[in-house]
Amino acid sequence: MSYPSHIEKLVNLGNSQFSKRSPILSMWQEIAENFYCERADFTLARNIGSDYAAHLTTSYPLLVSRDLGNTFSGMLRPRDKEWFSYRTNTDDDENPRVRGYLEKRASAIRRAIYDPLACLSRATKEGDRDFTNFGQCVISLEMNLKSNTILYRCWHLRDVCWLEDYYGSIDRVFRKCKIMAGELVAMFKNTASSKLKEKADKDPYCEISVMHIVVQAENYGGDKKSKHKWMSIYIDTDNETVLEETGRPILGYVIPRWQTISGSQYAVSPAAVCALPDARLLQSMALILLEAGEKSIDPAMIAQEGTLSSDVRLYSGGITFVDKDYDERLGEALRPIPVDKSGLQYGLEIKSQTEAALRSAFFLDKIDLPPSQMTREMTAFETSQRVQQYIRNALPLFEPMEHEYNGKLLDQTDALLDAHGAFGNPQENVPPELSDKEIHFVFRSPLTEGAEREKGQRLQEATAVIANSIPLYPAASGLINFKEALRDGLNGLGTPANWINTDEEIDAAQKAQQQAQQQQQLLGMMTQGAEAAAKIGQASEALQGGGMLGG
Repeated sequence: MSYPSHIEKLVNLGNSQFSKRSPILSMWQEIAENFYCERADFTLARNIGSDYAAHLTTSYPLLVSRDLGNTFSGMLRPRDKEWFSYRTNTDDDENPRVRGYLEKRASAIRRAIYDPLACLSRATKEGDRDFTNFGQCVISLEMNLKSNTILYRCWHLRDVCWLEDYYGSIDRVFRKCKIMAGELVAMFKNTASSKLKEKADKDPYCEISVMHIVVQAENYGGDKKSKHKWMSIYIDTDNETVLEETGRPILGYVIPRWQTISGSQYAVSPAAVCALPDARLLQSMALILLEAGEKSIDPAMIAQEGTLSSDVRLYSGGITFVDKDYDERLGEALRPIPVDKSGLQYGLEIKSQTEAALRSAFFLDKIDLPPSQMTREMTAFETSQRVQQYIRNALPLFEPMEHEYNGKLLDQTDALLDAHGAFGNPQENVPPELSDKEIHFVFRSPLTEGAEREKGQRLQEATAVIANSIPLYPAASGLINFKEALRDGLNGLGTPANWINTDEEIDAAQKAQQQAQQQQQLLGMMTQGAEAAAKIGQASEALQGGGMLGG
């Protein structure tokens, strides 16, 4: 069996891309051996029981790589906080009705990605480590048809290659994988070849080579047409069978790239590039210092030839016999060789400097706030300035990743959920203000929360200034539109939209309050009038009574 011509072209293109990319695997292998031993199987096969780090003398390079990889999720995707939300490029965000819809939509996204069956945490945990060390990762997302949820998976960079279009966007992805014959037949019952079904009957657990290709539908070239932008093709390469050709609304692969190089679609990790020479040096120095320490603690021995009548026994309680005719005045029969320890301290200093260079290469000196900078003796202003400086140093590292990694992951998640009706009927649920507007994601992190809360802090400061100025200038309260200022301040503090009334509700409440006040005034006037009439009546009666008495 042979492929259709358009499929054959794609398969050949994918195989050629894997061949062209093979030199990069050697570099990734060396990086993995120094910083991510669990992933060091780009050019060799690893056994499950292998000691991944057996070739290393010190684990310090592994630790700094792990710390940066863990920081990405802690800083950019904190599970205990709402780290993303929807926004528009207009002032419609201030409308509580619009904000309420955007918050509900963000909540639907949050429920989907944190569904235990979605496996987002597992995929991003692997992806963060790949991104840290190799400058890119590959995370796929698709609907899990068994559970009606999204499924996220991180794939080995060795098994995936891709191409860019003229504008630098990834438009073709090729992935190789192995799937058990029985499972493959269950996935593609109607298109599996007879050879594959025969293999599945004989040995359902034998592995079959499969290639998954995603290309733009307009460049596909096949007979099948799709209303979607992308075409997804699954191919049984062992039996040369096309298992599936179907359209999809999204690329289905999120491939964030840290730092690209002109002329290549593959990125690099600036952290690993800077740290690799120091990692090699540190491993060599750790071995040298270990050997030097062993020599200083357990030095080599020198003996006079022919003076010992037994083996040298240097263990605790051991006895070494000396020939009884040997004269000790000629020198010790057995003595340690003198070891010069003067260079040991210098070696430790160089090792410490190399470790500091590794921390700097992995940006840990930028993202860690030194405790010495935050002391009780510092004023609030000094502390604020220190924190602001820390944010300025750390933001350049995390800000690009928010859009390249988290942004693309959420954009495709939103599009996939929307295609499957997770947000309901747009004509019924979307506010009219958003009918012709584009919405996008914005991200909240410990680094950006300060900037978001700035409006609330400014409102408090402005209110204090106005309050202090009123005794000197009574008209000061009219300088600020407190309605808009309060709304901006509450939004900056992250106040939920359902806590804030709309302008119409505020106007209605004000009118009701004014009417109540007017009614209260009218009631007061009527009460005063009644009291006055009563008093007049009483006075009249008193006068009349007095006249009668006088008559």
